[in-house]
Amino acid sequence: VRLEECLVPSSPDWIETLFLLQGLHRREGPVAVEMLREKQWKTFPEETLPFVLGFLKKFGTAEDGQPIESLCRHADPRIVLSAIDALDKINPEDLKPLLVPLLAHDNHGVRSRAARLLYKWDPDEALKHFEATIFSEDPREKASALYNAYFLPFPSIEGYLLKFLGLESEPALLRKAGYLFRVNPGPAVPERLIEVWET
Repeated sequence: VRLEECLVPSSPDWIETLFLLQGLHRREGPVAVEMLREKQWKTFPEETLPFVLGFLKKFGTAEDGQPIESLCRHADPRIVLSAIDALDKINPEDLKPLLVPLLAHDNHGVRSRAARLLYKWDPDEALKHFEATIFSEDPREKASALYNAYFLPFPSIEGYLLKFLGLESEPALLRKAGYLFRVNPGPAVPERLIEVWET
């Protein structure tokens, strides 16, 4: 009832709405989702959408897939990331047709999230993408690839990382790559890695 009062069209209370959504008990979730549908949640102010999508990730159903899918093309990367997370939970198959544009997204965080999804469905293609990004000319792409590396099986990317250590000169990126070897220790430590650890 309180949620419905907060969503009165003439004077919606968005802060209280978000507060209520975050505190709802699991048994109240489905009722709140139905209310959000009736109020056409996709038309809510943009700054509220990541929170609403987070709520739908927990309580939404396949019925919410289409409006969530459309937000994967939104201009705000925060909304895109929230929509990807929600859709991955509710109906992950709907993400497959979106992977190509998401992998080419302007925001490296979105590209990173898409790369991890790609590995789930097509590991070989995901490794090709990892190789392309870690050897990119753009330092942001390299950093994104090293972040993605935490979510990929280390044996699959170890060869790329060793090559990266031999080619890269940026200390911060070398340290990030070196840390991956620290948390995935092997019997032999590459000489180049010892140099990185000593700097």
